[in-house]
Amino acid sequence: MGGSCSLEVGTHLVSVHCPICSWAGRDWYAVESRPNSFAKKICPQCGGYPRDRITFILLRRLQRGQGPKRLVIGEIGGSVHSYSWKKKRYRYWNADIVEGAGWTVDVLVRGCRIQKSPPCADIAILSYVLSQVETKSVRIGLMKELHRLTTREGKMIFFDDLELTRKRHQVYPKGAFFHALQLGHPILNELKSAGWKSVIINALELKSIQSEMEMPFILAAKSEALLFELVRTTRIAPQS
Repeated sequence: MGGSCSLEVGTHLVSVHCPICSWAGRDWYAVESRPNSFAKKICPQCGGYPRDRITFILLRRLQRGQGPKRLVIGEIGGSVHSYSWKKKRYRYWNADIVEGAGWTVDVLVRGCRIQKSPPCADIAILSYVLSQVETKSVRIGLMKELHRLTTREGKMIFFDDLELTRKRHQVYPKGAFFHALQLGHPILNELKSAGWKSVIINALELKSIQSEMEMPFILAAKSEALLFELVRTTRIAPQS
């Protein structure tokens, strides 16, 4: 990894680096995070977002526990910038709910079903998709589909616009965000209805990759034992 530089914030020196491409520098590039609102969070070299950097580290840790066999990763959503490195490192397929999503989508989702059956995944990733879906049954259906398309020991990493202290999902005004909902506490019950056991991750000891911008996110698995294994392997402490 390349040498890191320091960014002075108040009285603290913060080092920023990207584990995906080994870039290190003074600050991230700004990107439009909602209409006309910009945040510094994108890697200027590989274009990765904080969720991409978190995913890179988590998958690397999970692969180390797997031995020589490459993990199969299945994802609904995901940024275009992460497609190439996931394809290179893993047996990876990407699905999306949007028609014409481009070269980074291997299969489309119609309704709640993925067209053409891709290889069953060891790890599923659900990334900023459910906040685009206002119908509860469709959200649960998509999570059930990932449950179906993962192995018996399948696990999941789930990123989205989450505010889990809310008693219900918040519907955003049209045009206020790039998605329709901020997902509240009921998403945990929806995960359970889809067959997933879950834990909330509120903090990571990975400040230099700007992981705090993706807090909270959720880890899930098909059983409590598998969930414990997922937390242990990724070395992440869930919310107490």
